[in-house]
Amino acid sequence: MPDRTDAAYRPGMRTKNQSKVETVRALTEFSGCSQKELIDLTSQADEIDFLPGSVLIHEGARAEEAFLILSGQVSVRLCGAVISTAGAGETVGEMALLDRAPRSATVVAETPVRALVFGRRQFGGLIDQAGPARAVSAILARRLRTANEERLTTPLTPVA
Repeated sequence: MPDRTDAAYRPGMRTKNQSKVETVRALTEFSGCSQKELIDLTSQADEIDFLPGSVLIHEGARAEEAFLILSGQVSVRLCGAVISTAGAGETVGEMALLDRAPRSATVVAETPVRALVFGRRQFGGLIDQAGPARAVSAILARRLRTANEERLTTPLTPVA
């Protein structure tokens, strides 16, 4: 909270961090987080805007950060082919931070994107908290279920 003696401060004014808290609280997966968790989460992240065509993540690169998409749409590309998209409320880049493997795909902004960016250390602190850890786990579980459903639409080859 700004110092009340600051001439620019007016009671009821939102700080940028409070605005980020409200934005993240509105995301379905993070709605169960406590106020403290949301404040901790948003205070540890940088809020960055990406123009369409910006590459957030390069396939094969070492992981240094994860992104929580606040608005906009990104495509997820494997060997140049679009395999998925992600939008508001979804994370990208977290898998490589969790398992310390190289990036498994390239992520490109398809529209103007606003995202919270968490470095390796900040992401570790994020998932040490119950609410954010549940949110990231739910996002990963949904992504895995979607991948499994897509596999089922492809005819299976019986094993002899």
